[in-house]
Formats: sequence, structure tokens, C-alpha cells
Amino acid sequence: MTFIRSLLFTTVFLIGTGLISVVCTPFLLMPVSWIRKIVRVWTSFIMFSMRKLTGLDYKIIGKENLPSGAVIIASKHQSAFETFAYPAFLDNAVFILKKELMAIPFFGWYLKKIGCVGIDRSAGASAAKKMLVGCTRELEKGKQIIIFPEGTRTAHKANKPYQSGIYLLYKRCGVPVIPVALNSGQFWGRKTFTKKAGVITIEFLPAIQTGLNKQDFLAKLKENIETAYDVITAEAESNISKNR
Repeated sequence: MTFIRSLLFTTVFLIGTGLISVVCTPFLLMPVSWIRKIVRVWTSFIMFSMRKLTGLDYKIIGKENLPSGAVIIASKHQSAFETFAYPAFLDNAVFILKKELMAIPFFGWYLKKIGCVGIDRSAGASAAKKMLVGCTRELEKGKQIIIFPEGTRTAHKANKPYQSGIYLLYKRCGVPVIPVALNSGQFWGRKTFTKKAGVITIEFLPAIQTGLNKQDFLAKLKENIETAYDVITAEAESNISKNR
């Protein structure tokens, strides 16, 4: 049954995304505020379909820790879920992502329009400079920059080092860095087709204090995220056991 429900969701997702992307293409000529409304409709549709077809929902904890205006959101990343969830409830979210995604017809055009920052991971130091320029530009517009400090999607309970790019933004941009823990990988694995029923928790944590050096900042960021992740993971496992 889980496979069938996941198949239904994937079918609805692909057809719905394709239709919205193509039909709304003329709106790319309009102000970005129009595109954000379209993205909100699309992501809300995906979240609704996920809940109804797979039984997978989400909840948000600690949103009071998220200040208004420009901010850097340093989020754990375990599945495709995060790319749909954040635009569904954040007003000005833009992602730091690999530039190949922005070359995808239709889909990539929307990413460019809302201000996502594309990075060439093979470019080394020049990629970091371009990331800083792009993020500074969007932060000056009051955007919420979403970065995944682990660099890519990681498996549930995997322990990967946090990349230094987030420290560059912390040091240079002068806006709050908000750590975010989530446990999407418990229900929607990074390389799995099936989506298990349950509730994903997204927890916004207090901002990292200013003035830390690179080593201390990365250690503090990882400690805060992973500690919260362990707690919400344990809670989810307990709920799963109770419902068996």
C-alpha cells in the first residue's frame, strides 16, 4: 500500500508540476511578486497532495526564532521535501543550489526569477565568491537565504561534516544565521521512492551568536542542529512505535 500511495503522489506531482510550470510561463514577464504567488500555490498543492495521498504531513516548531527580514537559514537536508516545504510557508525564501538545476527548462526559469543562487561546485574559490555576491544581493532585498551546510542531501542518521560556505555568509553578510533541524529522512529517504506516513518536524532554533571564529561557528552550528535532530528523531520513533 505504501508503494501504491507513493506512486500516486509521484504521478500527481509530476503532472501537476508540469502543468503549472508550462501554463504559468507567461507570468515570468511579470514582477517577481507574481511568481512568488505561483510558487506558493505550487508548493501548497504538493504539500496537500503529499498529506492526502501518502499520509505524510509536517509541523513547525520554533518559528518565533525566525526574525522578519533578511536572514540566513542553515537547514539540515535529507530529502526533496525541504525544497517544497520552505516556499510553502516562507514569504521570501531563495535557495543556494547547484547551477545545473537552473538550466532545467521551465522549472529553472522560476528558480532564476525568484532569485535563487546557483553554484558551480567544481569551481572552487570562485564559486564561493559568486555565492557571496549573489547572497548579498538577495539579502539586500530582504530575502530569506536557505543553505544546506552539509552540502547535499544526507541519509537519516548519517554524520557528515558541515561545509565552510555557511561560515563565509555568517562572517560577511551581517544577518542572523538560524539553524534548522528536521527529520524528513525518517519518512522520505534521499534515494527512496516510497514516502511513509507520519509527521516530519521542522524546528527553527535560536540564532547563532555573532563574532565566532570559523572552527567555533561550525562546531556550534552542528551541535545545535544535531542535538535538536536527535530529539525530534527520538520523538518520531516513539510515535511510530505507539502506532504499530
